[in-house]
Amino acid sequence: MKEQQPNLILENFVNKICEDGVVYSMESKDAFALCGSNQFTNDSGEPVTVFCFWSDENLAKSCCVEDWSDFKIQEVSISSFLEDWCVGIYNDSFLVGLDFNAQMVGLEIDPIDLILAITKKLKSKKIDLEFEHFKNIQDIENQIKKMFG
Repeated sequence: MKEQQPNLILENFVNKICEDGVVYSMESKDAFALCGSNQFTNDSGEPVTVFCFWSDENLAKSCCVEDWSDFKIQEVSISSFLEDWCVGIYNDSFLVGLDFNAQMVGLEIDPIDLILAITKKLKSKKIDLEFEHFKNIQDIENQIKKMFG
């Protein structure tokens, strides 16, 4: 059963953002919603940095507590999320956290795996997006597969 839960979180996240067209982040004046991984460490034994994103604005708001109490919810378009956030997070060797709850529990995923899951869903729904650095959904998927697959 535990094996299915991460897949369910990923599936629900991808379905919701593809339906709504946005992802939610949390930002303060000088920071983004980050935490240390609960599952992965770097070569120094320190937790890998996780950038947190939500598919639901209310779930994101429920996490504006303790260290994140002064954070504000920000909408991010899917195209910006894919080409700016996920690619940048990958380049920095960090992870993406999906739909974390107030106890800092959610799915930690490699940004490349997330890009491919989102592009697959967008293509199946025949949704295309405008990108700054890619021609279309197929182009971003092809580039990612060529570079990382």
